[in-house]
Amino acid sequence: MIVTSTHGLVGAPMTAGVPQVGAIAISLILAAVAAHAFRFVRSGHRLVVFRPGRPAIVKGPGLVLVLPGLDRAVRVPLGPDLVDLPWIEAVTRDGAMVTVNGAVLTSVRDPVSYARSMPPPRSRTAAEAETVIRGYVAKRDLADLSHLSRVDLLVLAAEIGHHTRDWGVEATRIEISRVEVQLTQGPADEVPARSATARLTP
Repeated sequence: MIVTSTHGLVGAPMTAGVPQVGAIAISLILAAVAAHAFRFVRSGHRLVVFRPGRPAIVKGPGLVLVLPGLDRAVRVPLGPDLVDLPWIEAVTRDGAMVTVNGAVLTSVRDPVSYARSMPPPRSRTAAEAETVIRGYVAKRDLADLSHLSRVDLLVLAAEIGHHTRDWGVEATRIEISRVEVQLTQGPADEVPARSATARLTP
């Protein structure tokens, strides 16, 4: 009788501890899921959530719920974003080799298209702006580049924006800060380009 009673007293605490361990494990799992499920979206950003079988949803700013393992979330900065355009090599209509420096100001108008874009929209925008500027230079003589007008900059911004719209980006302003002539001998001569900006109104 004494042996039987002793076994009963020893076994009771071990059985009672099993539910406690399970409850702790479940609590830890739920805490980990909650930590990954909630995202804080700052002002000036949006979170685009993709889920199989339904259209993409734009969320934010604020606290956003994302279901781990089911949703794919992409954070999108709305801008404005200044994209530098350093050392663009181009050839003028009269055959002069030039190097153009500038920048384009962009903002995101369609977060879903931006989130779907591959490669990243910023690099695509820079590449597109370089292509547009090279085409612009190719249609003008060297002397024409010394006095870029506001209309010229508006045309450039509109043409860049026409292409970047496909991935949700709008080019709102462009600046050409310097144009240098590339010489085969001696130092490069600089063409005094007008540092001007033009805002593209919607």
